[in-house]
Amino acid sequence: ARSQDFFKAAAWLRKSAKGGSGATAARAAFNLGALQLRGQGGMLRNATAANDWFAAAAAKGSAPARYQLAASLLTGRGAEKDEGRAIALLRQAADQGHAK
Repeated sequence: ARSQDFFKAAAWLRKSAKGGSGATAARAAFNLGALQLRGQGGMLRNATAANDWFAAAAAKGSAPARYQLAASLLTGRGAEKDEGRAIALLRQAADQGHAK
């Protein structure tokens, strides 16, 4: 039953991320990235696809997404390393109060 809940949640998140706007769409895209990164919610574990969701959420103003995308860019997790872009994203996240 729990895996079915993840499937339903992922479907609703996709709908919100693609059709929503503002903070709601940003949160949905971030959560989809987190599911994709872990391989949950019926999604295959795929860091590159997760980064696409994190980038979409970051573009909508999500500080946690900026942090996660920066971590990927610093380590090369599903993305080509780009320290300059990663530092810029970390600064943006920090300016929004995201401290991790």
